[in-house]
Amino acid sequence: MIDYAACTDGELALAWRKGAVEALRALIDRHRAAAFGLALRLCGNRDQAEDLAQEAFLRALSLLHQYHDEEPFRPWLFRILGRLYIDQLRRRRELTQDEEPEPVSCCGNSESELFVQSVLATLNKTQRAILILRELAGLSYEDLARYFSIPVGTVRSRLANARLAFRTAYLRMSDEEVA
Repeated sequence: MIDYAACTDGELALAWRKGAVEALRALIDRHRAAAFGLALRLCGNRDQAEDLAQEAFLRALSLLHQYHDEEPFRPWLFRILGRLYIDQLRRRRELTQDEEPEPVSCCGNSESELFVQSVLATLNKTQRAILILRELAGLSYEDLARYFSIPVGTVRSRLANARLAFRTAYLRMSDEEVA
């Protein structure tokens, strides 16, 4: 019996391609919490985040033949999850709406993680999405441009604005917390 917990992501993917269902379970178990955490940061809603993370795993499984075994699996999965999120936003036509997101109470239980989540919750959906997809999911400027249907220069501009809004909210909330 193979100890799949000791295998690399590439070895697990290769074993699954050869028919080892246990390898697939190990791969999913290894990345489930991180995928849910990213989805929760994006969606701001547990039910939607669970659906998004599950859909990302299903899509990753259907595309596993494209996964390069020497690459880390998590960034590859995060790119898939980010693209699915953008597709969902497009379908709902929410990218143009600047409504306030629900506060995200989530994955991390440290004070700093909760603080960052509360700062992210102050951003509008577009700012939050572009910042998280670039910084956490690692999507390229070109990917973001393609999925938001905007030029790369606009992606850079919106990302700069999102970073500034995050920094401003972070500093404001830090001052409030100290006082």
